[in-house]
Amino acid sequence: MSVPYIIELISLLICLGLAMFTRGARLIRTAMAFVMVATMPYVIMLALNGSVNDADLAFKFSKFGIGSVSFIGVALMMALLVIAGRFEDHRLLFAISLFIASVTAVVTWSSDLVVAGVWRTEWGFWFSESGKLADVHTTQFVLWTVVGIVLSRRSRSTLMTDRQRSQVRIIAGGLVLSLLAVSDALLARKIGVYPFSFIPSLIGFWVTIYAVLRHDLLQSQGFDRAGFYEALIVFALAAVVAAVFALASEVGGTWATPEATVLMLVPALLIAYVLAVMIRKRVTAGWLAEERDTDSAFDAFFDQASAVSSNRQLSDTLSALLTEHLELRDVQLYLQQESKLWASLADPDRPPVKLDARVRAWLMRSPTPLVSSELVTQQLGGLRQPIELFMKNIGAEVVVPMVDRAQIVGIVTATMRADQRALRDSEKAELMQAARAGARALTYIQLMREAQEKMEVVKEVEVATAVQQARAPGERALRFGTNEVVSHYQPSAQFGGHWWMCHELPDGRIMVVIGDVAGQGVSAALISFTVEGACETAHRMFGANFEALSLLQLLNQSVLDVGKGMYAMSCFVAVVDPAAGNVVFANAGHPFPYVCRSSASAKRGNAELRALVSRGTPLGTPDPVLAVSSMELESDDVLVFFSDSIVSSRNPEGKSYGDRRLQRVLRNKVRDAGARACDVIMHDATTFYGSQPIDEDLNLVVMRLGAH
Repeated sequence: MSVPYIIELISLLICLGLAMFTRGARLIRTAMAFVMVATMPYVIMLALNGSVNDADLAFKFSKFGIGSVSFIGVALMMALLVIAGRFEDHRLLFAISLFIASVTAVVTWSSDLVVAGVWRTEWGFWFSESGKLADVHTTQFVLWTVVGIVLSRRSRSTLMTDRQRSQVRIIAGGLVLSLLAVSDALLARKIGVYPFSFIPSLIGFWVTIYAVLRHDLLQSQGFDRAGFYEALIVFALAAVVAAVFALASEVGGTWATPEATVLMLVPALLIAYVLAVMIRKRVTAGWLAEERDTDSAFDAFFDQASAVSSNRQLSDTLSALLTEHLELRDVQLYLQQESKLWASLADPDRPPVKLDARVRAWLMRSPTPLVSSELVTQQLGGLRQPIELFMKNIGAEVVVPMVDRAQIVGIVTATMRADQRALRDSEKAELMQAARAGARALTYIQLMREAQEKMEVVKEVEVATAVQQARAPGERALRFGTNEVVSHYQPSAQFGGHWWMCHELPDGRIMVVIGDVAGQGVSAALISFTVEGACETAHRMFGANFEALSLLQLLNQSVLDVGKGMYAMSCFVAVVDPAAGNVVFANAGHPFPYVCRSSASAKRGNAELRALVSRGTPLGTPDPVLAVSSMELESDDVLVFFSDSIVSSRNPEGKSYGDRRLQRVLRNKVRDAGARACDVIMHDATTFYGSQPIDEDLNLVVMRLGAH
């Protein structure tokens, strides 16, 4: 009489194993595992009651198994709502049902109000006798199951695929059949000879297995081999320990007590954990080896993305990558138009799509791939309707936002193969990396386009005026709150490529850029003007997101484009944050600026010098070596930026001014000079040069923090 329920228990364990060891939709796996765990005590109880002769033992088994019946209906309701994409809408109902089921289960286990006793049928099967609250407890199985069927059939999700609707119908049909298991309640009233609930239950379990294997109920992403091995090791070691103590008990071992068994299980489980970790590493290494070719292809794309020169080229490169290595189809790159609609770049005939502001904000916060078949099980709250509407309008199964500098600069869409059930986690991670690389490329292309427009359109008065002011001979002073920037520019007889720029950023930081194009004459001047225009454009476009390294990368491309690889430019970018008291800087082959600081250990009136050291190669090469550094600042520090011509220019005797002489002036005279610091340095330098003509432009910028 126990055999049917042993078979049912095996079927149940198969379903539980599928839920535990299939890498797929977590919420569906959780719901499926909940159903199996809730059902297991009842099935075990029936299997045991078919084989025992002792009434007291059968009574204990009955209370144990009947107590879990109320949870079965709750678990089935959860499973249906999850599959239909309605669980998020009915969380409160689920919580209420779980609370009620818990209360009646506790009452069953702790009293005789649900299970009053047991009786033996004509076939010799022990079954429970109904208590006063038996109907309240057992009818929850039917109640919550029916509620789940009704609510799942009224699903509002617009993104449910035909396969998902088929899943709901199959599971709902199996559950309707499983309701026949309520016939066991007749035995509690001493009507019948055997609990035949195993028949509809077995059908329900195998319907579930069919839905998992043939209709992708779990949205499978593969078999979790590592998890299976871990569970197998833990089970095997626990079984060995239990077998040893059981055998010892049979032969009369006095040490084989239940307490000793539990104590022995602890080190066994620790050993199992160590073995499981080792196996997971081996399995993970195997996965990495299998994905190595795909990783190489994506690495190549990241390199290509940094070199593309047009949006269409980026679109073609991205489409080829995702089509070949992720086997996606109809890959499209959407860009925003002036009308704030998003249109496909490769297929202009596709109707443009509007992106709801709420959806846009959500995508920027979580720029992960959206898969239409998975949205019904995700927790989206009030955003479900606008997100589903957007996915429906854009007509794609996979949507990946391209986010750079906290802005969506593009959207990648694709469809999956007919036989492709879901995207694996590794594939989603690769999609995210490709989207990030593509977003940076789109930003760079846009910046370059803006910079080129600034370079080509000379009539833009603002850029021209800024260049003229920066190049005007003599001294120029700027003030930003209590911070003062003073520059001195002295051109040589033959115009050169020295330039500088200073602006206050929207967030209160102050950017200082100084550069020097190698060489002299019209070509060097033209390149310096072009780069200066690009710098002005970048400052306006970056705004509060201005970064020293990003600017150097942009300027490097400008030098390459204009100079055709024949010119190089040194450049130093500093971003001073007076409020935070620090400076972030990057260098491209330029002389290190100095920070003049008061020092208690130095002589009276002298200053302590610190160099803003950051290594980098000059701009104008395909792969410049650049890095970012930072330094803490004090409220009265003085920062001195200069061109190499100041220290390399010579006097009539042929001696160069030199870095040591400049350091001596900075230590002894700059801090006491106050607002005249720039003039003091230039006076000392020009006095040293004497009557010797200057071969290169002299460029000096002094920034005083906390100036009064």
